Amino acid sequence: MKKQTKYFLLEISPLFFACIALLMTFSVDSTVLIALLSSALHECGHLAVLLYFGSEIKSVTLSFYGMKIVRQGEMTLSFKKETAVCLAGVAVNLTLFFIFLILNILFKKPFFIKISAVNLILGAFNSLPVFSFDGGRVLECVLKNRYDLEKSERILKKVSVLTILPITAFGIFLFIKNGNFTLLLCAVYMLVSSILK
Repeated sequence: MKKQTKYFLLEISPLFFACIALLMTFSVDSTVLIALLSSALHECGHLAVLLYFGSEIKSVTLSFYGMKIVRQGEMTLSFKKETAVCLAGVAVNLTLFFIFLILNILFKKPFFIKISAVNLILGAFNSLPVFSFDGGRVLECVLKNRYDLEKSERILKKVSVLTILPITAFGIFLFIKNGNFTLLLCAVYMLVSSILK
């Protein structure tokens, strides 16, 4: 499905709906839905800051892998603005974390603490200094501002590996200890996204 909006072409893959249906089928509570909505708001944070800085957006695609923003032509933003774009999604998650944490303190509803916790985890996860994650993109902006492209890429690769290895080891430990494969799955996702960068 394709729809031309005022600012960009919106494309929605059938696999996007299949992914949501699959997640909702195996979801035992509202956590998956909260995570999906929080992830969507996270991506909208990136999009809003890009539009605020006047970036021309070619398309926004919703697919099995989430949301992908494609810009027109070359990236023309300064390193500071690129950093702000990268941090916008995490800022949305942290804002939601604090809002729902305060709401939980005021109204004592477990649902609010669940929303707060999901957003804290999403914000922390996306802050990791790994290729293609927001934290990795921020680190890439900082490095490219100080070093040449080759050295920047080399440093970012080493930092990504040093981040992924302990997470993978702990994920294996959790899987062996109690059968929980969530962290191991996250580590595999980080590894694949780093390789495909």
